Amino acid sequence: METFLGGLASAIFGALIGAGIGGRITYRVSKSFYMRAANDLATRTGLVFRALQEGGVAEFTYDESGEAIGLVRHLKASITVTAKVIANPDVVKGESSG
Repeated sequence: METFLGGLASAIFGALIGAGIGGRITYRVSKSFYMRAANDLATRTGLVFRALQEGGVAEFTYDESGEAIGLVRHLKASITVTAKVIANPDVVKGESSG
């Protein structure tokens, strides 16, 4: 019985150590991919901000630390209306229907 309990304790201890090591590896790999994706997103967002501003579509307002805090959209509209009326009156002489 004693060897069974010793073996069980050893197995539980090994499982806990394995879970700890595996958790640490998973955390570090996940963090690496997360940081890479976050940096890529920040770069692409900056490019979109700059393209919108240079294109005159939008203007961003920034706080003291340089973070974008507002957006001003520049909209343009134009309306062109053309009308042409052509009439060919036909005069018919006849009885009044009234």
